[in-house]
Amino acid sequence: MEKKSKKIKIFILDDHDSVRESYKRYFESYGYEVIGESKDFDGLLSFLNKNSPHIVLMDIDFPDNPVGGIEKAKELLRQNKDLKIVFITHYTEPEIIKNAIESGAIGYFTKADGLKCLKEAIENSYNGNLYISPTAIKNIIKALDKLPVSFKKYQNFNLSEKEIEILNLVAEGLTNKEIAKKLGTSEKRIKNTISTIIYKLGAKNRANLVAIGIKYGLIKI
Repeated sequence: MEKKSKKIKIFILDDHDSVRESYKRYFESYGYEVIGESKDFDGLLSFLNKNSPHIVLMDIDFPDNPVGGIEKAKELLRQNKDLKIVFITHYTEPEIIKNAIESGAIGYFTKADGLKCLKEAIENSYNGNLYISPTAIKNIIKALDKLPVSFKKYQNFNLSEKEIEILNLVAEGLTNKEIAKKLGTSEKRIKNTISTIIYKLGAKNRANLVAIGIKYGLIKI
C-alpha cells in the first residue's frame, strides 16, 4: 500500500514558526496531513481535547526547560496511553535519549539525520514500531562500548535464545511482518512472542521494551 493513501494525521509542536512550516510542507509532499500545530504545550492540550492525531511530533527542547518535552510526554501519555509521540531534537546524548524513550515516546529523531529518517520515524511510529534515528543509536553504542564490563548490568529475564533474537530485531526497528519473514515464521507467532517478551520484562510497550533490553544487556548493539 502506498504511504500516501494512509493520510497519516500529524500534530506539530515547535516554538519556531519557520520550523513548523518547513515540516508541514515536507509532510504534505508525502500525502500526510498536518491537522494541527502549536508553538506551546497549552496549544497542544487544547487541540487534543477535540482531536486525535495519529502522531504528535514534539520538539524535546522547551523555552523554559532544555529537555522539558520528556516530562510533557509523560504527562500526555498518562492521559492517553495510545498517543504516539515522536521527539525531534538536536540532543544526541545517550542519557537524554534513554530518558526520552523511557517516557513512553515511540520515536526519537535527531536533527543531525536527514529528512528521509524523519519520514521513516513517522511511518514506523504510525505502525506501532519504535524508531530511533541513526545518529542517536550510534551515540548509544559509543557510550556502551566505553563502560567497563562490571558496570554493564545483565539479566536474561528467563528469555529463550529465540526471544532474545526477536528482541534484538525489534530494537533494529523491524515490523512484526519483517521479523516473521526474516525468521521464516508467521506474523501471528511473532506478535505472540513479542507479547510474551513484554510480559517477562514488565515493559509498557515496544519502546519501553527496547529501553529495558539496552539497560540489561539483552540487546546486542
